[in-house]
Amino acid sequence: MSNKKYCHAFTLIEVLVVIVMITILVAIALPSYSLHLKRARYLSLVTATTPFKIGVEECFALLNSLDDCESGHNGVPPALSRPPGHGIVQKIAVSAKGIITASPYAIGGILNADLYRLTPIIIDNELEWQPSGPGVLKGYAN
Repeated sequence: MSNKKYCHAFTLIEVLVVIVMITILVAIALPSYSLHLKRARYLSLVTATTPFKIGVEECFALLNSLDDCESGHNGVPPALSRPPGHGIVQKIAVSAKGIITASPYAIGGILNADLYRLTPIIIDNELEWQPSGPGVLKGYAN
């Protein structure tokens, strides 16, 4: 009989391979995770435009035109302006022709310039909404 003792452990190569694999997975997942976080934050800005969309739709139903559908007129809510520290929404306003513009605060990688704009388009006497703006171009909303 032999008195040899066997040590069962990982070799240095095996540990390095595992570290490389984990690094690759993190490098792939981190940008995707970051975009998902920005989309989730931006979603509250998109959702905050809902009462304004409803107001413009009511104004259009009342007047059969978008000419006087702006903030504070004909059922459209007045412009909203929020101080810092109350979420991502800085301000929301409806300009002439019912165009809704929402401005975010710079939070979590979203910039003040990442506006969300909704333009009403009349199709068969009904409104369709066309989203646009830098936030849409960056993929935060569609």
